[in-house]
Amino acid sequence: METIKIAFFALGIFFGIETASVIAEKTIVTVDPVATTINIQLKNLTAVYPKEKGNASIDTEFAKIYHKKENWNVQLDSFSEKSIVYSSPEKGVLDATITLKYNKPEDLNIFAIDVNREGKYSLINIPQWNLKTTDGKQNGNYWNFEPNTTFTFSLAPLENIPATYTAEKELLYSIWEKISKR
Repeated sequence: METIKIAFFALGIFFGIETASVIAEKTIVTVDPVATTINIQLKNLTAVYPKEKGNASIDTEFAKIYHKKENWNVQLDSFSEKSIVYSSPEKGVLDATITLKYNKPEDLNIFAIDVNREGKYSLINIPQWNLKTTDGKQNGNYWNFEPNTTFTFSLAPLENIPATYTAEKELLYSIWEKISKR
């Protein structure tokens, strides 16, 4: 199994920003092996930071992410198409949808999605990510998915946020409102 190089729910990592203060409350990932696409819906983007540090750097971090829309992480170079769309389904809520087109299953290794010996897609189970799916089967420490069928799973990493951290949901929405109108 591959090392996780990009966590699905940490928005900045997609653009080479290693700090992970912008996190999706819920992430829905859909992999279509026939169309060779992966769709990553980051729902309710949230600023997460240590309580003692405060949120002063969040606006700068999100502005960098927002303005780097065309400057993707080099780990994504093998993907032939990449796009991100921001949306707000309601006031105070900010979502992002990333769509990637891959050329071969090995391209998904950066997300720790591998093809196992049986030819099925395999993803390591990290309990803190709260993975849920009806499309796969858990086998030990891995979730396995059929190779020629679209599969979807969701992650909810903020369900286990440590008490020493703050999660602000409306902060990113207000920053996005300001910078998207420029």
